Amino acid sequence: IRYVYNDSTGLAFEPLMVVPLDANKNNRADPKELIFGSLPQLLYSIDKGYLDPGLIRNLYLLVNTGNLKKSAYDFLHWVLDSGQFFVEEAGYISLHEDELDNQMILLDSISSFVVSDKNKIKPLKP
Repeated sequence: IRYVYNDSTGLAFEPLMVVPLDANKNNRADPKELIFGSLPQLLYSIDKGYLDPGLIRNLYLLVNTGNLKKSAYDFLHWVLDSGQFFVEEAGYISLHEDELDNQMILLDSISSFVVSDKNKIKPLKP
């Protein structure tokens, strides 16, 4: 999203123009389809569920709980906590707080599967 909209104005970068999508295929742009005029309008529409679900998707990070390394567990925890600071800046849409809380609970539920990192990552030699 951030490559289309200017953060300071909330409008599409010139000369870009974001056109509405005819999600219900009635050959016209209905009010719920006219959601791309500004970044705040788009984010509000996504939050309210107005955007066609086929156009947005979650980013999934999968783990093998049979061999979950501590470094991987720590990374997943960072993604759900401190890493959220970078989500919108990177052009993604943040999860709702309740979804973040649910994912943190899920992550905590698998913490008993964490195994120590046997081989520490060594820096590459130039």
